[in-house]
Amino acid sequence: MLPNFPFILGHVTAEPHTENIYQLWLIVICDIYLVISGAIFVYQLFKVKTTRKTAINFAIALLISCILVITFGSAWDLLG
Repeated sequence: MLPNFPFILGHVTAEPHTENIYQLWLIVICDIYLVISGAIFVYQLFKVKTTRKTAINFAIALLISCILVITFGSAWDLLG
């Protein structure tokens, strides 16, 4: 498709930094878990079930995702 297009997830800044394949897979797995836990949280919220444990689980996943993005990239990557 585009031979010179790098396989980078969500980078919108011009700040140079590199990722290895393990860092990318770690972020992908964490983001997949974040999306699944967020969907479960929203589903339980609309079904008016108790959502305390699910909300805490979603908040921890969101925090870990943000920490991974800041650790492997820059704080400006959170805007992307």
